[in-house]
Amino acid sequence: MKNLILIISSLIFVSCNSNQSKISKWTDEEKDMVFKECISYAIDQLEDIDKSNDYCYCTLKILTTEFENKADAETKIGNDPSLRIKFEGCKNN
Repeated sequence: MKNLILIISSLIFVSCNSNQSKISKWTDEEKDMVFKECISYAIDQLEDIDKSNDYCYCTLKILTTEFENKADAETKIGNDPSLRIKFEGCKNN
C-alpha cells in the first residue's frame, strides 16, 4: 500500500511540475492589446477578417505559452528575431 501511495504521489508531483502546467503571467489587458495590434497588422496583410482572427488567436496562444508576459516576449523577440519563425505556422491556418 505504501508503494502505491508513493507511486501515485510521484506521478502527481511530476505531472504538476511539467512545462505543460506553466502558468501564464499575461494579464487580460496585455492579451487584448497584443490581439488588437495583431488584428490591425493581419487585416492589412491577409485582407480577410476570418483569416486574421485565426492568425491572431494562433499567435497569441504561442506568445502566452512561450513567454512569461508581453514585456518578456518583446525583449526576447527583439533580441533574437529568429524567434519569429515560431509564428510561421499561424499563417497557414
